[in-house]
Amino acid sequence: FYSKLIAEIRTVDPDRMIWLEPAVQTSTGLPSFLSKPFAARNLAYASHFYDPIIQLGMGYQGKIPAALGYARMQAEATLLEMPLVVGEWGTFLDHRQAPEYIEDQASLQEELMIPGALLWNYDPDPDSSTTLEKDRFDPYNPDGSERTSVPHLDRPYPRLVAGTPTSFGFQIATRVFRLEWESSSQVASGKPSVVYLPARHYPNGFKVESSDPAGSWSWSWDATKRTLEVQHDPSSPRHRLTISPKP
Repeated sequence: FYSKLIAEIRTVDPDRMIWLEPAVQTSTGLPSFLSKPFAARNLAYASHFYDPIIQLGMGYQGKIPAALGYARMQAEATLLEMPLVVGEWGTFLDHRQAPEYIEDQASLQEELMIPGALLWNYDPDPDSSTTLEKDRFDPYNPDGSERTSVPHLDRPYPRLVAGTPTSFGFQIATRVFRLEWESSSQVASGKPSVVYLPARHYPNGFKVESSDPAGSWSWSWDATKRTLEVQHDPSSPRHRLTISPKP
């Protein structure tokens, strides 16, 4: 089925990336049973993920089910020779443990350096929805106010990395963001790494530190876009950037 559909799409669009969504059982962490790479290229493995325990209305039991599910998704994407994106994730954001759940999911996505994850869902007109969930997955209340999970969703992340990222992550308790990457003089020479920094986590500004030698690197700030641009030391092969809030 997938191969036939990909071939048909390529007859009219030979260039764009195709996201391949596996069967529905993968949304709970079960395997897809796809067992070998496709002949076509430029594909992404776009599994969904929902922790079945919290989705059934029970209390959140911690990140172990999600960690197992994400490890399985990563293993299948590697087997299929595709990058992993999370095509859909979320939970009932009116659940009292939703912030903890969202934080654990976002942290897992950072640990695996997943390049994209799409939250389900933002619906400005939930009453028109044909689903039973209505606006329970929405990060905003019916009156437009934020739900308590929004600070866990609105987090720093690297928009561009001048080299190959090796790790990144945000600790919401300390509001410290770290990014590590490798570079070479032949790749991305003179190009900046760009990090988005949401205002809510840095109300009094921020401090920027680098593992590069003093005087060999620099940074600039675009307050309108809320982006930090970092020029690393071109003679250093590895870099570690730390951004922390000012008191």
